[in-house]
Amino acid sequence: RDGGFTLFYIGINLGAFVAPFVIGTIGKEHNWHLGFALAAVGMGVGLAQFLSGTRNLSPKSSVVPNPLSADERKAVLTKVGLGALVIAVFYGGVVALGVYTLNWALVPLTLAGLIIPVAVLVRIKRDKDLSPTEQSKMTGYIWFFVATAVFWMIYDQGGSTLSLFADSKTADTVFGLGFSATWYQSLNPLFVMALAPVFAWLWLWLARKNQEPNTIVKFAMGLVLVGASFFVFIVPMNMAG
Repeated sequence: RDGGFTLFYIGINLGAFVAPFVIGTIGKEHNWHLGFALAAVGMGVGLAQFLSGTRNLSPKSSVVPNPLSADERKAVLTKVGLGALVIAVFYGGVVALGVYTLNWALVPLTLAGLIIPVAVLVRIKRDKDLSPTEQSKMTGYIWFFVATAVFWMIYDQGGSTLSLFADSKTADTVFGLGFSATWYQSLNPLFVMALAPVFAWLWLWLARKNQEPNTIVKFAMGLVLVGASFFVFIVPMNMAG
């Protein structure tokens, strides 16, 4: 399964490899809005491909084991609608008073990103219908969820702080040929595509010898390595300084 997922991940990174050359260059060097629009088109094509491919999924993937009743669905929609109305009125007032800044969006989004997952996970853990085995799996999932959040917080610096570093502190020529700093974003997916088949083969080879590390160990290895990469990054930071 892990080997198959690795091959699937190559497909994602093929798009991630091509995008900076096209979208990044157009957005940074020519027209930012056009570059952003091209990204939206690419995402739309990806969604269409996904929807087209859902016919190959197991029918079980569409079955909801414990669906909302009609009354529960109505209650949820009512609460969401009222919440959206309150937010719209509040932000309309903020804009009308001329005090709106970016923090009016960033701070609530940050808080929501923390509060909503915690609320959902707490509600699941308090669900009396879960068996002891399911409760145990949920506990394991929560640790995975936290570790994943930490991993992506570090990983996604590549598209933000590291990209700004590349733009201002990193050479933009190779053998006399200039290129956009956005091209650095293609390096990570390039390495993923190059190494993914190697690791897919490695997991299968170790599995045959009954020595394949479990998913938790693999996850921990990834988390340690992505953290260690920033210690390596201290070297070019000091050189640039």
